Amino acid sequence: MSSEIKTWTVMVYFAGENRLGDYMVYALKEMKSVGSVKDQLELLAQYASKWVDGRGLSPTSLPAPVRFHLKFNNNHPRESVVYDYEETSGDPPQPPNYVEELSDFIAWGISTYPADHYMVVLSGDGGGPVKTFLPSTSQPANALKAGELGQVFERAKEKLGKNQMIDVLGLDSCLMSMAEIGYEVRKHASLLVSSQGNEDDMGWPYRDILSDLKNHPEWTPRVFAQKIVEDYNVYYFDYAVLSKISANLSALDLSKFDYLADGLKAFTDAANDVLPHDELDDCSSNDLAYKNLAQLFAVLLVRAHWTAQSYRDDQYTDIYDFCDILERDLEKFSCAKLRRVRRACEGLKKLLCRSEGCNSTDSDDLVLKSCYVGVRDQYSHGLSLYFPWHRINEGYYPYIKPADRTRTSGKIPEDSFAKVTGWDEFLARYLCATRRPIRAGVSSDFSISAASIDKLLKKLLKEKDPPEGRDLLGECESTKNGPSFWEMPSCVKETIR
Repeated sequence: MSSEIKTWTVMVYFAGENRLGDYMVYALKEMKSVGSVKDQLELLAQYASKWVDGRGLSPTSLPAPVRFHLKFNNNHPRESVVYDYEETSGDPPQPPNYVEELSDFIAWGISTYPADHYMVVLSGDGGGPVKTFLPSTSQPANALKAGELGQVFERAKEKLGKNQMIDVLGLDSCLMSMAEIGYEVRKHASLLVSSQGNEDDMGWPYRDILSDLKNHPEWTPRVFAQKIVEDYNVYYFDYAVLSKISANLSALDLSKFDYLADGLKAFTDAANDVLPHDELDDCSSNDLAYKNLAQLFAVLLVRAHWTAQSYRDDQYTDIYDFCDILERDLEKFSCAKLRRVRRACEGLKKLLCRSEGCNSTDSDDLVLKSCYVGVRDQYSHGLSLYFPWHRINEGYYPYIKPADRTRTSGKIPEDSFAKVTGWDEFLARYLCATRRPIRAGVSSDFSISAASIDKLLKKLLKEKDPPEGRDLLGECESTKNGPSFWEMPSCVKETIR
């Protein structure tokens, strides 16, 4: 254990046992090219590769996971990352368990290299709150499930014997800048840096990001988090222009997420007061005036939902953009119930960010900085929410109803995002209000269950890695009529020249 308190300790976990493994080795080499700095910066990494048992171990076949304390060697600038290998104590869990493995790494980094500030970055496949996080190739069942990310930090706290707040939590994965995920980790980290949409397989530009921190160790976590957003988008500017790749990244203040939950609850309370109140199976009502208002509101919701910035086959929607569109449409109506919804939209927008591009320095904003490059992501404002069109994915259920037990401690979460915010009831009412009834006068002796359809689709897709099937058409072509061109945003323009 180091007795000296560093300024920054940066811990990066690479879930390398999948198709991203080669890119992650490149990221390790980029980190080593920066290297740790005595008394200022410690760069630690852990690479999860395929399990090697005792019989297969050798100097070139290291036990998994592989841990590094990365240092730049001036005498040998091309020195291999492997020379910075750190032996781990104890036997890693077999089969691998991400909750235990990640918490071990975090607890080791904090206890061995104490610092004024800590950053933890988790790099691997992601898919938002309805998908597993950091899935592996050989042990996909051991990937983090929805709602388990907070457990990683709970376990790290138990192993440390104290509650250590992480200053910056980075999620170097697709679709992780989500309200559900931020709410889940709000008690364990101060700031979250993540992407609303898809990330390129190259991931974060670690050399650029860590070089900036190496040159400015005096930066506060807020300044550093905003700089990461800037470095990321500047790096991907050429990709956006030449390869037509879209990218976005945002820095979020996690201390504001309880206020976000309150603001979203105000919206769902107001919206649910307009949407049908009868049984959700038929969404019927005998009150014609009420029914007409509910139908009008459903049309406005669909328009805002359809038009707003969305991600991954329209499963997720930018909160600010959705509220902005709905608020402007509701200005045309004087009905008291619709005015209540509009005020809730205004409140959510003000909480998220007061500047049009969510690129201000206002200390009260939840979104500290948001930036994008490319056509697809240009209405990104920093934070999204699960907002399906036709049914609630079963992967979202942990955010609606806490699990009876967890794989580690057996504790039941005190709250769940969708319940606290009323988002579960809103989704149920919205999906019901916008669903067409069964066509009358048509009968058939043939029927096929939804379960059978799901089973058939899984067989056709053959459970690709990652599980959601990255090569499907929906990943490459948006189903929505989005913009055709984009202009360079100020967050990139001010830095690139």
